[in-house]
Amino acid sequence: MNDHPAIAIPNLLYTYAMRFDDGDFAGAAALFDQGALIAQGHRIEGREAILAMWSMWVKTYESKPLTRHITTNRSSPWPRTGQAPPANRNGP
Repeated sequence: MNDHPAIAIPNLLYTYAMRFDDGDFAGAAALFDQGALIAQGHRIEGREAILAMWSMWVKTYESKPLTRHITTNRSSPWPRTGQAPPANRNGP
């Protein structure tokens, strides 16, 4: 696996979208073991909390969501210096 941010970040995005859209919510939530997301102004941290949120919010049909993620060329909000941006623990 390539650890360079230019490869790792898009791969993470694609992996999340693929797992979520396939109904593998546990697998998608596992990507947040050491992360968090912001939902309706609340910081949700860790796999179990995110999985619980999705279990309440996501409607499924035959165990899959009725929506699909569309992932295209992503852009980076930081200068293209070849180095990853500093970690922002407060979200965007």
